[in-house]
Amino acid sequence: MTEQQTWIVQHKLNENQRRYVLPRYESRKKSKTVAYLLWIFFGLYYFYLDNPVRNILFWFSWFFLVGIIWWIVDVFRIGGMVDECNDRLLMDLIKESRVVMNDSYEE
Repeated sequence: MTEQQTWIVQHKLNENQRRYVLPRYESRKKSKTVAYLLWIFFGLYYFYLDNPVRNILFWFSWFFLVGIIWWIVDVFRIGGMVDECNDRLLMDLIKESRVVMNDSYEE
């Protein structure tokens, strides 16, 4: 978890929300190591990063040799793409926790 993510969790969530968000985040977060391995083997890293349409476009671009350049450029972008994916995951879990916690209070 990045410093920004840690700050958000510590300062924007109550204890119940933290207990809801943190285990789910840890089990669903994306790994840079796995993303790089998928980049090296098979070019499946966009599927892993929840972007299947981009992965299909990436595969088709290989027919026009653009895919080779795209593939090389992505080696420098994968770390940031993983961070963005994990940020989206954390924000989605925070929203989900607020809905779940509010629903449980209304019962």
